[in-house]
Amino acid sequence: MRKLTGDDMVGMAGIVISGYKVVGCRIMLGDKTDSNHYAILWAESQTNKGNYVTWQAHLESNGYGKGERVEAYWGHYFTRDDKELNREMSEYDFHTRDWSNEEKIATSTDYLSSLYWDCECESYFMHPMAVEECERCDALQSEWPQSRLNEMITGNNFAVDRPVSL
Repeated sequence: MRKLTGDDMVGMAGIVISGYKVVGCRIMLGDKTDSNHYAILWAESQTNKGNYVTWQAHLESNGYGKGERVEAYWGHYFTRDDKELNREMSEYDFHTRDWSNEEKIATSTDYLSSLYWDCECESYFMHPMAVEECERCDALQSEWPQSRLNEMITGNNFAVDRPVSL
């Protein structure tokens, strides 16, 4: 494994790994001495368009004089029925998954969803923008903030997933 370069990123863009085509790649950020030996990849499924994955990756030698291959692992998969949401959450993950400052992520207004908003319920509080009012707490979309992508990425608290008993 070696330090990655801009040329490596160009070489990784567009390749297909396990049925996913790489649409974005960048060198990993970090304060460890070998952080720049790793890449963060963002890829879209070729068989299920609108499904995405982000991976950590590095270049692995194929053996002396045989070149290198991309070794992708530690994937975060985004496969909800809402394809726009998959793209939005995977793009957020691509840009932030190596951030070490959780507070910066949690308070960043740069990463708000354009597709969902939060009501005042304790749980299952994320609603699609098409829903104008929460049927449970009567909150109005126009009076409540957009959902934070870092909360959405967990897959919890979507109002559509709320059990009928609540």
